[in-house]
Amino acid sequence: MADRAVSLTRESGVPELALTPRLARYLLLRSRHAAALNRIHDALSDVLEGSNVLRPVAQRYPAAWNKELKDILMQKATVYRSLGRDEEAELAMSEAQALQLQFDRPGGAYSFDPTGPHPETL
Repeated sequence: MADRAVSLTRESGVPELALTPRLARYLLLRSRHAAALNRIHDALSDVLEGSNVLRPVAQRYPAAWNKELKDILMQKATVYRSLGRDEEAELAMSEAQALQLQFDRPGGAYSFDPTGPHPETL
């Protein structure tokens, strides 16, 4: 899924959109690794940066990147819970649950398929 979405993002002609999804994915993995090593503050800073980096791309191509953004927000909730900040964890969790992963189109419900056409090109 991600490779197809990255190529479509790259073709958009906006240079900063080409690299940000990969950076966000890297920051998510780094945050998970830091959390596993009990470096919670490092994990929090990485997941917050990943969220800020991916949000503009997810707004432009929601069918392609909302799943990645949801993963980042779920990690954010986990890190906040580890820090004992339950209110912020609930806020991140509700934001993740509010993300739309299914998109309607004239042919019916559409879930992003990396092998199929991008919903914005139909």
